[in-house]
Amino acid sequence: MTRVCIAGIANITDNRPRQCSPYVLHDLDPIIFRVYDNIGPRWYGLAYVLAFICGYALLGLLANVVMQISPASRVGDFVTGCALFGVIIGGRLGYVFFYKPEMLREPLVDFARMGSGMSSHGGMIGLLFFTLYYARRHKLSWPISPTTLA
Repeated sequence: MTRVCIAGIANITDNRPRQCSPYVLHDLDPIIFRVYDNIGPRWYGLAYVLAFICGYALLGLLANVVMQISPASRVGDFVTGCALFGVIIGGRLGYVFFYKPEMLREPLVDFARMGSGMSSHGGMIGLLFFTLYYARRHKLSWPISPTTLA
């Protein structure tokens, strides 16, 4: 019987302490379920969708309950814009600029290619630019807070 390695030491069947890796290795399939061959929803995409839903719900709660205002349409527009332009496009452009600048030679072919990545810092920079654009377009103070969305 093999026991789980905790803090780099494992007790095997003979109860002698042995060194093991402190890192957790997994064999998790990136696809939740397969529709056809290698096509199907992925865990990474599910995490993005759940984050956007939680962001929409939290911002709506802050705007309606805590701030006592009702900007339902503006909250939806703001979260959708942040998700699409800030996180997805910013994250993709960040990946291209920071990690794969050779993809700029054929931008339309490489930008839509499956199996490529996104960068979190590119998504944050995209969010920064989108919130600045949104604030200027709707004549709001920047940085945007839930009180200014109304």
